[in-house]
Amino acid sequence: RGSDYGLLALANRHRFGIGGAEALCPVAALYYKLAAEQAVLEINSPDAAQIEFVRLSVETEKSSAFNGHRGEDDEVVKYHQQLADAGNSNAQAWLGHRYYWGAGGVPRDRQRAFNYLERAANAGNLEAQYNLGVMHAYGHGVERDRERSMELFRRAADSGFVAAQNGLAVSLTDGSKDNNFTEAFLYFDRSAQANNADGLYNAALLLKDGKGVERDDV
Repeated sequence: RGSDYGLLALANRHRFGIGGAEALCPVAALYYKLAAEQAVLEINSPDAAQIEFVRLSVETEKSSAFNGHRGEDDEVVKYHQQLADAGNSNAQAWLGHRYYWGAGGVPRDRQRAFNYLERAANAGNLEAQYNLGVMHAYGHGVERDRERSMELFRRAADSGFVAAQNGLAVSLTDGSKDNNFTEAFLYFDRSAQANNADGLYNAALLLKDGKGVERDDV
């Protein structure tokens, strides 16, 4: 069935004719339906703690990438640990992502994930800045801190990291006193222009409701 995120992306491609996909409303509607059904399953799962408006960056490697890996004893993990210890921010972000999810046979360890991601973020790694912002937003492995989360989102967003553009915009529309729908739309739109599924959806919502931008039902 695929993830709700992937299904939503496919739906948007067929709805708007993006990325070479033919604009077919019936096909788009089918993918939207599948995405909704998958989301309901995830929300009702006993492992679902909450509905997240931003998420840690999706794993870009094929699902078979970790076949045969032995977790922390695997040579690939040890190699990345050596690089991370030497100050390589990409390796730190790589390890942080895996400890956050417990991927590749390593145990889920949010505190260790936070430590790796913080080092990578401080070194200027954009994906780590975004992922660390997500952890601060939800209090995963660290005390919840909206201000710090937004600071990290903004840093990565202004450097062009698409998911952070969406994350910052969502934070600017979360019901807090400092919300700014006009600025939020600008970041949603940047994310949408890069074909980010969440950005496309959220920008469309603001256009539909006329929040932060002139209303446009088209």
